[in-house]
Amino acid sequence: MSPGRAGPVLRPFAVLLAAALLASCTSGGATAPSGPGTPATEPPVVTVPPTEPAPPPAFPPQAPPNVVVIVFDDLGIGDLPAYGGTLAPTPNIDALAAGGTRFTNAYSNGSVCSPTRAALLTGLHPSEFGFRRSVLGVSSRGLPAGIATLPGVLSEHGYATGHFGKWHLGWTHADQRPLAMGYDEAILVTIPADYRAPVFLDNGVDRVVTGGHLTEATVGLALDFVERNAADPFFVSIWLNAPHVPLRPPDEWAEQFSDVASGRYAALIADADEEIGRLLDTLDDLAVADDTIVVLLSDNGADFPYWGSTAGYRGEKTTVFEGGIRVPLIVRWPGVAEAGSVSEDMVLTWDLFPTVAAAAGIDLSGIDLDGRSIVPALRGDGLPPIETPLVWESRFSEYAVRFGDWKLVDDQTWPRTDPLLFDLSVDPYETQDLAAAKPDVVGELLAVYQAFRLSTGRIPTRYDGGTIPAPGDGIVQVADGRFDVHDGDFTFRIAADVVPPARGVSVIAAKWGTWSLEYTSGGAVTLAITDDDGVVRDLRSDSLPLGPHTIAFTVAGTRFSGSTVSLFVDDERVASRSDLAFVAAGRSRITLGSDPSGGRAVDGTLSDPAIYVRALNAADLAELTAHA
Repeated sequence: MSPGRAGPVLRPFAVLLAAALLASCTSGGATAPSGPGTPATEPPVVTVPPTEPAPPPAFPPQAPPNVVVIVFDDLGIGDLPAYGGTLAPTPNIDALAAGGTRFTNAYSNGSVCSPTRAALLTGLHPSEFGFRRSVLGVSSRGLPAGIATLPGVLSEHGYATGHFGKWHLGWTHADQRPLAMGYDEAILVTIPADYRAPVFLDNGVDRVVTGGHLTEATVGLALDFVERNAADPFFVSIWLNAPHVPLRPPDEWAEQFSDVASGRYAALIADADEEIGRLLDTLDDLAVADDTIVVLLSDNGADFPYWGSTAGYRGEKTTVFEGGIRVPLIVRWPGVAEAGSVSEDMVLTWDLFPTVAAAAGIDLSGIDLDGRSIVPALRGDGLPPIETPLVWESRFSEYAVRFGDWKLVDDQTWPRTDPLLFDLSVDPYETQDLAAAKPDVVGELLAVYQAFRLSTGRIPTRYDGGTIPAPGDGIVQVADGRFDVHDGDFTFRIAADVVPPARGVSVIAAKWGTWSLEYTSGGAVTLAITDDDGVVRDLRSDSLPLGPHTIAFTVAGTRFSGSTVSLFVDDERVASRSDLAFVAAGRSRITLGSDPSGGRAVDGTLSDPAIYVRALNAADLAELTAHA
C-alpha cells in the first residue's frame, strides 16, 4: 500500500477558504463567523488557517498496541445507557466505558453509512471520493485504488489486519475490496443483510459458511482472527449490521422485549452488547486486553422517530442536523485513557486514522489527512479547538457548515428553502433559527461551502490549468477509478477553442461506452450518454459562434430516481434531462481531443480540464472560469 494518496491534496481548500473569507471580510463590513471559544454573538475577523498542519504527534515508543474498532450501524447517541439511554441494558458496553474514555461531543463524517466509513479508513473528507450517499452492492463506485488507508499503513508496520461484517465502500471491482485497501483478511456480509440467515463472502467473492445469527457470526469470525494473531499486533474492524433494519433479533433476545419495532431494535442492541462481552472476554482469556485499544462508535445517528434515540437532538439519520451526525464514541486504552473519564472535546470519525497511527508510533508526515490525533484527549490533556470550518454533505443535496459555535444547515433540493443558522453554544438542539438576525454570518458560511465545493472531489489530471497536446501527438487519456460514475455525481468541464469539422462530429472528450462530448459540423455541442439499461440519450446546444467557449456537463445521480444530466456552455445550462437510469458502469479511460482510437480529432485547442465527483452548478462553473 503506497503511503501516498489518490486525488487532490486538501490543502487548496484552506487556501480557497481563506481567500473567500478574507475577501468578504475586507470588502465592506461582513465579519467572519466566530471560532471556537469566541461568543457566537460577536464574530471576529477570521484568521488564515495554516496550509500545512503539523503531523500528529506519535505516542512515545512502546510495544504497538492491538486495535479493535467496532462500528454499529444507525446506533443513536441516546440509545446506550452510557449516554443516558433506557432502550436496553448494555452491561458490557457500560463496562467498556467505565474502563476508558467516553466522548460526549463526537461526530460522524456523514449522516449515512458509506461517507463515515470512508472517513474512518482514509482520514479524509468523504466528499473527496464523491461519497455523500451509501454505496450499495449494485454500485460500481468505491474508494480509489492506491489511496492510503489505516489498515494499509498498519499492515506496512507489521500489523495483522482483518475486516469482518459490513463494507459499503464498493466491491464490484477487486481493487475496491478490503484486501486492496490494506486488510490481510476480510469476510463481508452481503447487503441487504438477513440477520437469521446471513451470507458472508471472503473478500466479497467466495461464500463462507457460518452458523448463527448475523451479529454472533460476525463477532465469531473476528474472534477467530484475533485468536490466530494474538502473538502479533493486530488491527481488526468489526462492522456490525445491528441495529440497522431489518429488525430481526435472535429469539432469545426478542422474547425479552415487546414485539414492536422499538422492542426489536432494543433487542438487537442487547444482543450486540452480549457479543461485545464475548469479545472482551476473549481478549482477557488471551492475556492481551491490557495491550489492546478498543474503539466503539456508530456510523451516523439513529433512524428516529421510527426507533432509536437522538437524545433530543434535532434530525436523524440522513440529515445533517445534530441528531443525524452526533454519535457515541468510547475508547478503552488501558494505561493511557483514564478509566471512567469523559471528554467534551469535539472529535470526528476521520480522527481515528491519525489516532491509531500515533498510538502505534507511526509517522504520518508523508500522508495528507484531514483528521487529527485525539491521543492528547485520551491522556486527559484535552485537544485544541478546531479552528477551521467543518462541512457535512448528505445524500439529498443537503449540507451543513460549522465554524466555531455557528452552524448553517442548507437544503438545495426543490422546492428551495432558506438556509438555517444556529448558535450551538446556547442552542445545541437547533430550535432557534438566527439566519434573519445574522445575515453576515449566513453569507460567510455560504462562502465557506462554495469554496469547499470547488476544492474537494476534484480528480487531478496532468493537464490541469494547461493545454492538452494537439491532435497527432498521440492519444491523450486520463484514468481514475472514480470516473466510473454509475449511481454517483460527476462533472466534466473543459475550455475549447475549436473549429467545427467539415462533416460529422469531432470528439472533445469521451469515456467509451458511457459518454461522448462532441462538436458537430453545424457548430453545436452534443452529449451522448448511455444509461444502465444501454439506452443512449442525447443533449444538444444551439450552434455556437466561433471562438473560445467553456463546455461542461454534470450528472446528479440518486438510487431512487436515476440520474439527471445537464449540458452547459459558457457556464449556462443549455440542456437537461432526467429520464435516465444510472449512467452505464465502466472503467474505460477518458480520452481528450479524439475518440479512443485517435479518430475524429478536434481542430483547435483544448485546455483547463476539470473533473469532479460532484455535480457542480452554474455558479460553481462560473467560479472556475473566473479563476482559470
